[in-house]
Amino acid sequence: MARRKVLFLCIGNSCRSQMAEGFARTYGSDVIEALSAGLAPAISVSPATIETMKEKPDCEHFGAKDAGAGHPGSGVGYSRPDRP
Repeated sequence: MARRKVLFLCIGNSCRSQMAEGFARTYGSDVIEALSAGLAPAISVSPATIETMKEKPDCEHFGAKDAGAGHPGSGVGYSRPDRP
């Protein structure tokens, strides 16, 4: 079966949508292709979000955005090389 694309959308793409994408990539990558975006994207992920995700060692598909980055589909780079 083909994987379905799932877009997690929030205002800034700096907290909830980033975490949702990370969890979906970690636990659902066999059935979905997870992406995240924001209506008015922040230039970085919230420090509290980064700290929270560091507490989840099995959530390997999470990385903070570089300054000015958009969502994964935007073609803008992320700080972790393993994240498309």
